[in-house]
Amino acid sequence: MQIVDEHGAVTDPPSVSQRRLLAVLALNARRTMRADYLSDLLGVSSGALRTTVSRLRRTAGDGLVRSDPIGYRLDADVDADVFATLVAGTGEPGHLARIDRALSLWHGDALDEFAHEAWAAADAARLGELRAVALERRAAALIDLRRFGEAVAELDVLVARHPWRDGARRLLMEALADDGRHTEALHAYREYRDFLAENAGAAPSDDARRLAARLVRERLPH
Repeated sequence: MQIVDEHGAVTDPPSVSQRRLLAVLALNARRTMRADYLSDLLGVSSGALRTTVSRLRRTAGDGLVRSDPIGYRLDADVDADVFATLVAGTGEPGHLARIDRALSLWHGDALDEFAHEAWAAADAARLGELRAVALERRAAALIDLRRFGEAVAELDVLVARHPWRDGARRLLMEALADDGRHTEALHAYREYRDFLAENAGAAPSDDARRLAARLVRERLPH
């Protein structure tokens, strides 16, 4: 967790308790979180919570964490929210610059320090899924621009990290085929098919199977 001011200066909250509180407030930015709820969520007393808030204010400035009669709120823009808004506008081809802007906000895994904790797990998974969607859309945009080699390189990384993603597997097949690498595209399909069979006793999606069948037909002599 980092705090970046309007001049681009970066502040790192020095303690785990400050970073944890900042993360919880950031997931609920501009909404008041009840003090008793925060105490329970973070497993601290009300006094310890007040101390952490006070220290976080000294670290980040008084204007960041606001108080009201029932609790605290973070008055700041949060990269995760900006990212989600940007990705929401990238469902059509031709939005490569917007996707790149969204992905540039990432500097590691979502909530990496706290992703294993119960309060953070769902949001970490949600943001990780949205990042994978953005990466798939970036690859699709690269394919539309006929930048097949770049698309293949990025999809190789995405598939290695998320081997269950049918969309990423299909995009990899498409990028390889469009780059004239039909044999590799079919090999990618067979790898996916074997992975699912060995790990889930399942088969690729209908879309993936239809794509593979089309690639086979395209290789046949006319």
